[in-house]
Amino acid sequence: LVSGAPKLLRCHNQCDTITIFPFPLFSDKDEIAIELGVSQFRPEELSVNLRDRELIIEGHHEERSDDYGSIERHFVRQCSLSENTKLDTIESHLSDKGVLSISAKKIAPDGAPAKSIPIQSVQKQQKPMKNNDEKPQAKL
Repeated sequence: LVSGAPKLLRCHNQCDTITIFPFPLFSDKDEIAIELGVSQFRPEELSVNLRDRELIIEGHHEERSDDYGSIERHFVRQCSLSENTKLDTIESHLSDKGVLSISAKKIAPDGAPAKSIPIQSVQKQQKPMKNNDEKPQAKL
């Protein structure tokens, strides 16, 4: 994975309201990677899908009952991938500690070298005429 500081991504929950959900996004010039802690889900209860440029991560397990009651868990995380993400390189891995890692390569930026743009000096403009009737005299 790529090292970097966690960032906040704008994500959408299942009710289509926008929330800010912090999860680590690592990015450098070559790769982007996301990590989510999903230790409460089995691999078959997780899915990672791509719709257009939207990455959709979902976890769901059915209601389970025990002596204390029942529990059902469900989450959906969505984030838009930038235009420079190679969609065909997306991979996901689930560690034995319950960390879901999703990564993708980035398209290399154009190799155009930096270009210096010269600064041109501008000559002083003529002073405005005081009276519209005055016309500049031509030199003979």
